[in-house]
Amino acid sequence: MNFDITPALLKTAKARLFLPVILNISVLMLLVLISNQAHAANKSYKMENVSIVADLQSDGSMTVSEERTYRFRGRFKYAYRTFKLDPQVEFEDFLVSENNQPYQLSDSKEPGTYTVTKEDGEIEVRWYYRAKRETRTFKLEYQVKNAVERHLDGAVLYYKFIGDNFRKSTKNVDITVNPPGAVDQWNVKQW
Repeated sequence: MNFDITPALLKTAKARLFLPVILNISVLMLLVLISNQAHAANKSYKMENVSIVADLQSDGSMTVSEERTYRFRGRFKYAYRTFKLDPQVEFEDFLVSENNQPYQLSDSKEPGTYTVTKEDGEIEVRWYYRAKRETRTFKLEYQVKNAVERHLDGAVLYYKFIGDNFRKSTKNVDITVNPPGAVDQWNVKQW
């Protein structure tokens, strides 16, 4: 018996050998893709509470303290807050803390650090931590220069404490604005 291997037969044999390998690789890639999507779907957070205290100063500036409580599902390593740049207002003296423990200003991106960057018409404060299936409260403090526009017969604070650039809604928001001195309640107007 004499067997001749022709090029067509050789191609068919190679196809039979490699077809299972190609199918196995395709199935493996599909499983990895599905697993990554399932992992991303299991990762979410909610901003449970936001408590903001703004102390107005007699020079027209404002000292702000924000406490933001996040409930995490999945692993998270940073959060951020942005401030739109305005030629009339300056933001400065940013501080971040958690449980009265200050974070350090650093570009290391290590837990317990934060960065302040300015680009594309905004300032971003980003703080780093490690969270997984837990609730954490972070405190962000800063100064707003020229926040209050003063006139002879009064002063105007026009400031958006909760911006419209958040993708997540906030369940509970409490904002307290303290004037620089005693003010008659009938002389305060809000809208």
